[in-house]
Amino acid sequence: MLLQRPPLSDSCKLVIDETGVGRAVGDIFDAAGLRPNHVTITVGQEANQQSGNRWHVAKGILISGVDARLHTGELRIAEALSDACALQEELKDFQRKVSDAGRATYNARVGAHDDLILAVAIALWFSTNRPTWSHEELVL
Repeated sequence: MLLQRPPLSDSCKLVIDETGVGRAVGDIFDAAGLRPNHVTITVGQEANQQSGNRWHVAKGILISGVDARLHTGELRIAEALSDACALQEELKDFQRKVSDAGRATYNARVGAHDDLILAVAIALWFSTNRPTWSHEELVL
């Protein structure tokens, strides 16, 4: 398995999106002894640790982290990345809508995907907001 080989075996942290049917996938990783961190994307404006390695994080928090870092130049997409074009297209198709009640929703346009954006958003959030770990790092 990839996570059992260097350099990942030395100091990496596995993070899984458990939103929707992802919970079953997370359970498979747990059963395999991989001890991933589990993130469920929620509504609202909060991030809460549900248990030691389970988090509920509002989509708005995740997306605002990506948006802010793209605008400051802190986050850039490497052209050599195999999915760079797909990620750029997802970013173009991603929309923020504000309801009359003032609630923001974030989604890809109809027929478009946002999987890569959310993967980057979760990785970014986890790497900048997680509790201090002794020697482990984030791996996408």
